[in-house]
Amino acid sequence: MFQAAFTFRSFVTFVFLFALMGCKKDVLDFNPDLVESITVFDELGGRSDWHPGNGIIVYDRQYEGRWDVYVCESDGSQKLNLTSDMTGQTIDGQTVESWHHRGQPAFHPSGNHLVFQVMNEHASPSVPSNEMLSLGVNHDLWFMTIDGTQKQKLTDNPEGYSALHAHFSHDGTKLVWAERYSDDGNASIFGAWRIRMADFSVDAQNRATLSNIQFFQPNGDKWYETHGFSADDAAIIYSSNATTDFKASDIYQYNLST
Repeated sequence: MFQAAFTFRSFVTFVFLFALMGCKKDVLDFNPDLVESITVFDELGGRSDWHPGNGIIVYDRQYEGRWDVYVCESDGSQKLNLTSDMTGQTIDGQTVESWHHRGQPAFHPSGNHLVFQVMNEHASPSVPSNEMLSLGVNHDLWFMTIDGTQKQKLTDNPEGYSALHAHFSHDGTKLVWAERYSDDGNASIFGAWRIRMADFSVDAQNRATLSNIQFFQPNGDKWYETHGFSADDAAIIYSSNATTDFKASDIYQYNLST
């Protein structure tokens, strides 16, 4: 059984988790003045996040033809699949199929909860490219406890909508994510997107609530991918293709008060 209490230790060696997709160790390059070494401990994994209080890593990994959410120690040991048990279950009105991807996890600052993506009932078994975790079309946001015992569907998107890259604020009171709401090719090659932000709370029974849901389009009707909040939670960090309709993008900061 996965133990939630891990020993935290400082590192001289930086450990990175890569979604290598066929990439080999000998092509990894880094500045030796900044990084002592890079260790690949799972060539099938990616999209990782560090536990805020200890050495646990959460990430997604290929498993039985889909992606699932895993946790492990910082050296890659004690891997545990948190979402494989969802297959065949009906949770909050959705039956989770064996081919439904589950991934893009992010820790709540308390370290007790996770937010992640799951394909929804509108998804196709053929899994077109835009329904992969990296674009999140026909996905919803889900919530679970760190041990995976309680899971909850947070959003209920219409067909063709996307939920992508959810992140908590540092104080844990807000959740931000990117949402595609149209396949309009005039907005971007990926359709029309916006940034969603909601107040977040969890009750004594570990049931989560999203409220006061807002949306922002700082660069207009373009593509957005959210990366989190600034250190003081006053701004949102995101990527957007504001200056092009193609795949190239830049990283931006959006001040929530101004």
